[in-house]
Amino acid sequence: MGSEKAYYVVLNNPVEGEEEKFDRWTEDVHIPEVLAVDGFVAAQRYELAGPQRSAAPGPFRFMVMYEIDGDLATALANLGAAAPHMDKSVSSRPDRLAYAFVERGPRRVS
Repeated sequence: MGSEKAYYVVLNNPVEGEEEKFDRWTEDVHIPEVLAVDGFVAAQRYELAGPQRSAAPGPFRFMVMYEIDGDLATALANLGAAAPHMDKSVSSRPDRLAYAFVERGPRRVS
């Protein structure tokens, strides 16, 4: 992978009953920690919408999408090196998923 536009998508849920703590930790601690890693330049949080086309949208309610600028492999290696030093919240469940994506076609608008 070169320096094409890339995104790191994290799907997660809070520990039962700790959503407020999870929200504060995500906004005030975790996102700033990740954005301090070389290559990570932006982040935006999302919550699963009520209306869905599928009856069972999946097990995750929250998503953070990080934008990566520069070489994807380097940015992910930088994140891996920084991760052991990051604050681990007890409000974040350990069964989260995280995937990197690169753009594969032009952005289209209506």
